[in-house]
Amino acid sequence: MSISEIALRRRILLVLHRVRKIASEKTSPRWIVFTADAVISLVGVFLGYLIRFGFQITEIDFTNVLRAALLVLSVRLLYSVIFKIYAHIIRYTSLHDIKRVFTTISVGSVTILGVVFFTRQLATPFSMPLSVIVMEFFFTMFLMINMRLFIRYIYILLTNIDLDSKSVIIIGSKELAVLLKETIELHPREKYKAVAFADTFVPSKKKKLAGLAIYKLEELQFLVEKFDVSHFVIAKRDINREEKELVGKVAQKYSIKMLTAPDLWQVSSTGRLNIEEIDMDELLQREPIKLEKDHIKSDLTGKNVLITGAAGSIGSELVRQIASYKPKNLILIDQAESPLYDIELDVVENYNFKDYTVVLADILNKSRIEKVFRTFKPDVVYHAAAYKHVPMMEKNPIEAFENNVMGSRILADLSDQYGVKKFIMVST
Repeated sequence: MSISEIALRRRILLVLHRVRKIASEKTSPRWIVFTADAVISLVGVFLGYLIRFGFQITEIDFTNVLRAALLVLSVRLLYSVIFKIYAHIIRYTSLHDIKRVFTTISVGSVTILGVVFFTRQLATPFSMPLSVIVMEFFFTMFLMINMRLFIRYIYILLTNIDLDSKSVIIIGSKELAVLLKETIELHPREKYKAVAFADTFVPSKKKKLAGLAIYKLEELQFLVEKFDVSHFVIAKRDINREEKELVGKVAQKYSIKMLTAPDLWQVSSTGRLNIEEIDMDELLQREPIKLEKDHIKSDLTGKNVLITGAAGSIGSELVRQIASYKPKNLILIDQAESPLYDIELDVVENYNFKDYTVVLADILNKSRIEKVFRTFKPDVVYHAAAYKHVPMMEKNPIEAFENNVMGSRILADLSDQYGVKKFIMVST
């Protein structure tokens, strides 16, 4: 990245920080909302008269218009104070707030209609056409509601521009899931970004929900890879065991964190999302497996440990776990160059582990593997170099047999020949 690009990036981040600081203020001046509502009421009156008289300004009695505007403004502001529609935080506008605006405007229009009818009975010079009253009602309703929704949308748009946001998939597609999605959007400080819904039953015609696509749970693996997902959020109270196991399987494979919330749609008094991380045992409601760590430590600490398939999904996790036990030498074998390099960087940068040896080799190459055994004399062997995709292996049985059977045989024979104390067959 060039110096100019770095400078531009810093400026963008600074601007975004300032925008978020302004947008995230706990309160905004109520008089601004109050004034905006008043202006909208006046606009509604004038638009009503313009349309009523076909935009022929010369035919409009402006004295009458001013009287009508004064009446409408007085009534609208009176009910605005009574119902306090200016008092809520606009960026959190909800369906409840919209209903309150609708009620306020409706009651106000009925009052205006009553006043106009009463003045006509008294034969006063003031008159306000019924068509203008109706049009003012719709114009005011439309503008007041959309002003609030527009501000909410702009707030969400600005505050959700985050280079470090964590992509989450919401498990569920009912009201609770939708409310959770909206709550996440309104709390950008948590740095979560909902990217999709996933559920078991997805209506064939219903492709989107609250602006996000709905996918079947069977597509979770595809979604994780597509959106680079880091979290799953459970927003389904009736989730069954099969669904939990499906979600859990994908979460374990991709090291995805699981989140849930006892009160999903409630925000705590601190302004934070009331969601918390759960582990797989809690999700599946099973007793956690208690490892005999002292026993494992005695097997690994200070020993030469060899891992085949070290760059694979299982092998790489073994590398990370075993590195924490400080073996004398961790020998990493794999035939995939790039993934092997990635796990090497991971171990060095994230685990600060340097007692390792990287070996690029195929386990079917017996002479090469024997040289590794003869040189490093492993005490423990974890064999994870195997083809695991069953449907694909059924289509390629020869390759499956050679790698999973013959490769395992070579490793087992060499382990026996060179006095390996423990040979752990992780997968084939």
